[in-house]
Amino acid sequence: MSRKAPPLSPKVALSNQSGGTTDDIQGQPPDRRTLVWQVVAMIPTGQVATYGQIATLIGLPSHARFVGTTLRQLPENTKLPWHRVVNAGL
Repeated sequence: MSRKAPPLSPKVALSNQSGGTTDDIQGQPPDRRTLVWQVVAMIPTGQVATYGQIATLIGLPSHARFVGTTLRQLPENTKLPWHRVVNAGL
């Protein structure tokens, strides 16, 4: 049985309903990693997004692996809802 993540619209992605925080990254210059973290922080509770959807939202549609690598490098005590990011094949 395959469960696909529904499309994450820019409107949903840009409204922070998740309770996630980007406190771990404030004070750093904005870069692609920061953009990934900001979008992940905005995934609402009860919703999921794919690595590819996040890559598309930050303007890098063919960089799903970059999103995964960036999330893998998060500190252990992060409050970002990284668990809401799933593989497109699920």
